[in-house]
Amino acid sequence: VLFKNGKYSEALGHLTAALQHYAQKKLYVGWEVYEHLGLVKEALGDKVGALAEFRRALEAGAGTLTDKDEDRIKKAIERLSR
Repeated sequence: VLFKNGKYSEALGHLTAALQHYAQKKLYVGWEVYEHLGLVKEALGDKVGALAEFRRALEAGAGTLTDKDEDRIKKAIERLSR
């Protein structure tokens, strides 16, 4: 919701806090979290950070991503790799 409302910095803070919580509790981090981080970082102009997050999303979702989700993430990687 924050991302869709253009509140990118706030979204980044919430996603970063969520990742820290997951790490602290040793919980599984779904690929969706990394994809959202990639989108937020891209919107904030952090091309390198966004690319890293989209790559993490592919890794985290390996074997479980739908073709549609995998294609969307790969397109983001291609877009940021130019």
